[in-house]
Amino acid sequence: MAGEQIEGPRGAREGEFERPSLFNRDNIDNVRVFVDDGKVVSRQQFYVREVSILGCRVRLGSIGGVDTLRKYRKRGFATELFDDCTDRMDADGGDLMQVSGDRGLYRRAGCKRVGDVCYFKITKKDVPASGDVDVRPYEEGNLAG
Repeated sequence: MAGEQIEGPRGAREGEFERPSLFNRDNIDNVRVFVDDGKVVSRQQFYVREVSILGCRVRLGSIGGVDTLRKYRKRGFATELFDDCTDRMDADGGDLMQVSGDRGLYRRAGCKRVGDVCYFKITKKDVPASGDVDVRPYEEGNLAG
């Protein structure tokens, strides 16, 4: 469109989103955006955190929240943001990546559906006083709910 001044990909800035989310002042740069005349027209977000998988500590990147305004679609913004996010996750030491969603954007990038993901947080109060813990693969029904 004539006269457009698209910025991006770049990190979001304070005040560019009306509703709070997982991303806040401390990690707003992980919300990657394209902006046209001060208005966010495409975004995607990621974060990297340390997790333990079968006792191995790895840095897991999570990506999702892709959104492009209808009139800005089919211009490659989401693809460019995806590439920007994955480059940044790699620079942040990411070992693995999980994707929120199953869409063409991710499949074209080579992502594969591998099944459901479950998150568990075990705190000191969950461990018996003896300190004995039995670690085994998750099966339906072996967690009290």
